[in-house]
Amino acid sequence: QAANYFAVFNICEAGDHVIMSSNVYGGTFNLLTCTMKKMGIECTVIDPDLPSEEIEKAFRPNTKCVMGE
Repeated sequence: QAANYFAVFNICEAGDHVIMSSNVYGGTFNLLTCTMKKMGIECTVIDPDLPSEEIEKAFRPNTKCVMGE
């Protein structure tokens, strides 16, 4: 999880947004939805099987990265 933490935290800071696939490893899910939330980084979880038009709706002006495994 340290690698995932540093990968996201090098790109994001408090006030930023991440989009994450719903089928990531449980530790990664917890890292982004709980730990990073405490640091001010918001995460939206999406179904990776959605059509691209639906996935695009999750993006915000402050979205900095998309996480998938």
